Amino acid sequence: MDAEELQRAFEQAGMPVAGEEIKEIVSKFDYLKTGKINYTDFLAVTIDMKEMLSDQILYQTFLQFDQQGKGYIS
Repeated sequence: MDAEELQRAFEQAGMPVAGEEIKEIVSKFDYLKTGKINYTDFLAVTIDMKEMLSDQILYQTFLQFDQQGKGYIS
């Protein structure tokens, strides 16, 4: 799977990712330097991205409750 295919896959999964990030992902997981990643690597990337996006959403939600910026809610 090359960068263009990976970007389409993320978009179809409802996880749009910027083109530069896609290129970075492919280069990071393209161990054979073919410009493509294999299926196993693709699964690892999508799991990592989903967890990262979930963490971002949780943090943004926390910030909505932490109105005074104390770093905790009570």
